[in-house]
Amino acid sequence: MHRGSRRHPHRHEVAEVHFLVSPHPGDARTEVTADGVTHRLASPALRHVPAGAEHRFLTLEAEPGSYSFGILLGDTT
Repeated sequence: MHRGSRRHPHRHEVAEVHFLVSPHPGDARTEVTADGVTHRLASPALRHVPAGAEHRFLTLEAEPGSYSFGILLGDTT
């Protein structure tokens, strides 16, 4: 994870859970914007993104060993 890392707005046909983890609480911070509403997260955190919602992620701060990742929920085939 690099500070300023950004995913362009995108959508999925299924819901997604966005996870933010780091070696110590608060060592990583991101913004998750879904359908125009922005939420700031500090590790450890997770955020549900509904199916079909346009969303993006922006890394604000990330100490070494921090990870930001999403898991798609449901069949994507």
